[in-house]
Amino acid sequence: MARGALSAAAAVIAGLALAITPAAAAEDQAQQTGEPESSLTWSVQPAGEDGADGRPDWDLEVEPGQTVEDAAQLNNFSDEEVTFHLYSHDAINSPDGGFTLQPADAEPVGVGAWVGLDEQVTLGAGESANVPFSLTVPQDATPGDHAGGIVASVTSETTDAEGQRVLVDNRVGSRIYLRVAGDINPTLEVTNLSVNYERSWIPFTTGAATVTYEVHNAGNVRLSGEQSISGHGVFGLGDHTVTLDPVGEILPGESLTVSEQVDGVLPLFRVTEEVLVTPEAPQTSANVLPVVQTQESADAWALPWVELIILAVLVLLVVWSRWRRKHAKKKNAKQVDEAVAKARAEMRKELEEHKASSASSTSETSATSGAGAGSGADQPPADPPKP
Repeated sequence: MARGALSAAAAVIAGLALAITPAAAAEDQAQQTGEPESSLTWSVQPAGEDGADGRPDWDLEVEPGQTVEDAAQLNNFSDEEVTFHLYSHDAINSPDGGFTLQPADAEPVGVGAWVGLDEQVTLGAGESANVPFSLTVPQDATPGDHAGGIVASVTSETTDAEGQRVLVDNRVGSRIYLRVAGDINPTLEVTNLSVNYERSWIPFTTGAATVTYEVHNAGNVRLSGEQSISGHGVFGLGDHTVTLDPVGEILPGESLTVSEQVDGVLPLFRVTEEVLVTPEAPQTSANVLPVVQTQESADAWALPWVELIILAVLVLLVVWSRWRRKHAKKKNAKQVDEAVAKARAEMRKELEEHKASSASSTSETSATSGAGAGSGADQPPADPPKP
């Protein structure tokens, strides 16, 4: 079947996990499509002249312009005759960092094109076949690692959830790792780093910093790597370190998104998180690479809102309490002053009334005395006393 006819199948299958175990590969494909498990099982593996040679994948070191002759063994473990589409394609990283191949309808431009395998192979039940191929490296191939795979696919027709008839491309294959001679540059970069801090409204508790970033292979060799996150609040307080699972194999030019939640982070107004990645040769490679660490940092606000609100309320209560006491003191002083002024006014009034009363009494006494003197003047003079 031509590659164009497989475009519908490529839309159904989300990705390709290049497995070596044939039964597991068939079960995985059935789970991906939601279809009942197929009775078809098959595998593709590296081979020599006498058949499968035990290599887990094709791992080749070549010079620009060199041609390598090799072979793939196709195994049909099914109990029926099956026609396989055997072809080569370029490898990429899936969004979760896994090794996968380009969709079947994409045009290969790397290893897939350098192999150029594209055949129909029909095998009876339980049969195997060796398929030789040539890999020719272009003269202008860039130094470093290139990856691809050889795939055997079986296209079947099925019905989707809406009753539509669709083609499903079940693919199983084996990887090709190719290193072109020349200068290598093992470089991982941490890009698009962001930090988001969240916490509950329960007072005096810690929060969580969600650290999201991409690990980008900016070099020309496939790399894995150790990674860790360390952080702290203002003035270096509340420091913490978290060691993450290692980064899986990242192909040159590919990226892997990592998102990690760091718990137990104190709300110390500002939290700074630093990501450290140490590149390593992946387990599938026997090469020893120089260690060049890469790190990047970012920060986010980590304000202790709950505690600040509680503190603000306490401050307001203290200010209000002081204001209330001061206001009550002023009010009491005013009342005392008013009472004293009133007492003084009443006393002054009483004194004035008493003074007025005293003045009135004195005036009456004077009037009485004046009246007695006038009566005596009208009487005749008394006889002088006799001797």
